[in-house]
Amino acid sequence: MTQAELSLTHLVMGKVGAPWGIKGWLKLQSYTDPPENLLDYRHFVLTGARGAGQGRIDIEIDDARVQGQGLVGHIKGCDTPEAAGLYTGGELWIAKSALPALDEGEGYYWHQLEQLTVKTLDGVVLGKVDHLLATGANDVLVLRDAEGKERLLPYVPQVVRKVDLGKGEMEVDWQPDWDD
Repeated sequence: MTQAELSLTHLVMGKVGAPWGIKGWLKLQSYTDPPENLLDYRHFVLTGARGAGQGRIDIEIDDARVQGQGLVGHIKGCDTPEAAGLYTGGELWIAKSALPALDEGEGYYWHQLEQLTVKTLDGVVLGKVDHLLATGANDVLVLRDAEGKERLLPYVPQVVRKVDLGKGEMEVDWQPDWDD
């Protein structure tokens, strides 16, 4: 299974860093907000690790914690720094189905917004959500139109008026010429 195929059912939640200590622990880089949310998960698909080549392996993190400014974890069966080094650089994927369900009004996971068609209140298609960016003030939608032109829109209630996951659409209060 390629990473593109894996991304249909899984999400990258973090990355494995360098070995930490002498008992096979590893530094963990979290892509979650807050970073400690990574510790809520134990079973991962690991891709791109030094010891896995281009393949993927299923792993279980049997112990993990906040350590100083970062996170560290122990992979079941990995008990030496040398063994831990084989996991370095691997991306930690979880099944999308493992994410907790959001209650109505709580918003959306970013992966749910990606690839939605974005239309103005007048029905003009601005493009599709390519990805989102976290900024200090608010998140930003990065759209790409059919010609590949990139457009940035603030992900705030004043702009994003309606999200319809079933239709694969997002309605925004934005004019096509505002960013020309």
